[in-house]
Amino acid sequence: MSLNDPFGRVSRRQRDAYRQFREQLRQQDVLTPGAIQQARRHLHQTSLRLVAIVVVAAAIGGILFPELRALIAVTAVLMLLWLGSSYLQTRGYLNTYARELSDAGALDARHNAEKSTEEDNQP
Repeated sequence: MSLNDPFGRVSRRQRDAYRQFREQLRQQDVLTPGAIQQARRHLHQTSLRLVAIVVVAAAIGGILFPELRALIAVTAVLMLLWLGSSYLQTRGYLNTYARELSDAGALDARHNAEKSTEEDNQP
């Protein structure tokens, strides 16, 4: 039990979100380390594009509407914080998924090695 999450609601929500994310990856056939690396690159490129769009839009908005510069700046900062948070969470989910795949691969390899050893030892 944690003082920050005494009833486990937040951790349960995070587990459910990760399960949904994992199922989406599986539906999209992201099942190999190479595919996960490609998903990471895509996440990074998309995040950079969105950051650039927000910064450019805020700059243009500040130029076109000088009386609203403060509001535009605050909105842009909030959007950038949201993007950063989403990026970090998704990257963490991808890392967890990669660990799961490598652990599952290691278990499969161990299982196959044990199975072949058993077959070799049979009279």
